[in-house]
Parts: sequence; C-alpha cells; structure tokens
Amino acid sequence: MHDSLPGAPDPPSQEDWLRRLADRTSAALFVKALDGRVLFVNREFERLLARPAETIVGRFDLELFPDTAATLRDNDARVIAERRAIDFEETIHTVQGSRTYLAHKFPLLGAD
Repeated sequence: MHDSLPGAPDPPSQEDWLRRLADRTSAALFVKALDGRVLFVNREFERLLARPAETIVGRFDLELFPDTAATLRDNDARVIAERRAIDFEETIHTVQGSRTYLAHKFPLLGAD
C-alpha cells in the first residue's frame, strides 16, 4: 500500500519489487535466454559463485560451470522441448565446493 500524500516518494516499480523479492530469498534464482545466456541472477546466486552479477550475466554455463555445463544445458533443452516445469538434481561447483541443488526449471515463453 502506498499513500499518495504530497511529497511522498513514488512507489517502487514492479521490476523493483521483483528485484527486492529475488534478493531476499535464500534460493539461488536465475533466468536464461533460450540460447543459454544468463540474463538475471539474484544475490544468492552471486554469493554462491562469489562473483557480482555483472560478471555472470551474459555468460553461458560452459563459462560458469565448465565441469557440468553439458548436463545443465541438456536439462535446459529438455524443459524447452517439453514446454513444462521439470525438477532436476544439479551439481555445480561453488566457492564452498561441489554442491547438489534441486533446480526447478520452467520455460518463460511469451506473455503468459
């Protein structure tokens, strides 16, 4: 809720609200383009890689996770082909070592 009192700041945009939400969850969130380029990461994803978003966004799995990139890309391709949400156990190398995560992947196709 936002009061429209004189002098009150403008309410945050929908994009600002989504960024705030994404940055306050303990889940590592990311969005990729259909070609596999990373488009968005949240703070938890940055923390896991010990890298700022600016060094992650625009990169491919092969650049970020060379040891497991093929599996990650195969999982992405399956989600795209089946056009539905699928859960995967995915292992990536983080600053804390090798970690296995439950990845809930789903396509964001069109304006649904």
